[in-house]
Amino acid sequence: VHGAKCLAVLAGSSMPGAASGVAVGAVVAPKRHLQTVIKALDERQWRKKRTKVHEYDCEHLAVAVAPEGARALDAFGSDAESLVPAPLAALLRDGAVRWATGHRHVSAAAAPSPAAAAAAAASPAPPPRFRYAELFAGVGGFRLALDGLGGRCVFASEIDPCAAATYERNFGDAPLGDITEVPDEALPAHDLLTAGFPCQSFSRSGEQRGLGDARGDLFFEIVRVASRCRPAALLLENVPNLLRVDNGHALHIIVHALARAGYHCRLQLANAAALVPQHRERLYLAAFRDAAAAAAAAAA
Repeated sequence: VHGAKCLAVLAGSSMPGAASGVAVGAVVAPKRHLQTVIKALDERQWRKKRTKVHEYDCEHLAVAVAPEGARALDAFGSDAESLVPAPLAALLRDGAVRWATGHRHVSAAAAPSPAAAAAAAASPAPPPRFRYAELFAGVGGFRLALDGLGGRCVFASEIDPCAAATYERNFGDAPLGDITEVPDEALPAHDLLTAGFPCQSFSRSGEQRGLGDARGDLFFEIVRVASRCRPAALLLENVPNLLRVDNGHALHIIVHALARAGYHCRLQLANAAALVPQHRERLYLAAFRDAAAAAAAAAA
């Protein structure tokens, strides 16, 4: 029953085109209730382990909650109430702790390494041809190409610590971590948004749960950033099986969400076999705010 209710919450949670991104938030609690909250969240694997417990105000601490738990806590008081562990539900009903829906926390802003900052000060870079941001940046594949075209990266996010460390070594500045913890006001203006969003839920080697998977659901963070910053174009990448997951319904939701955010989307399968010694086919989605630009890209 618990599993069926979880799936129901998952299925009804992410509205296509929702500009608010995935469900996020934190349980706000005084120190005396902190361990009870953590234990209850860990029982459902709802606590964000990569995000540290942090100060909310002078008397309370905030425990960040993963999207699966955030959806259930958003619905607390309805039919989904039984999903919330009993000790946490009791504290919520008594008002001893509270649910802060939409709360996002970044422990530190991305900044150039001291060596990169010194090099930049010694030889200031010329004005960029365009500015771009990259989500799910990995080790910086998009950045390698876009810097070569005269672009300048103004924001990057990557949750995997090993990939983020490699990114910093490659480019001299460290990306922010979990994009779901980055508030809207921390997102800078940019002309192009790139994202190789998580492919595990779309890949043939996985369960192919599509947008019903917590990793696939992260696509809506792209919609959030695009809706907030309104870049002229988006360049997204994923596995070819995205065309077939859920009989194409997942891709339909993705394209529809981008359209509701104001973008005209074009799709193209590309194989890197001509450049690397392997068959590496990927699906690229190019989306433009300007219809004429989208038409020109389609004709190219």
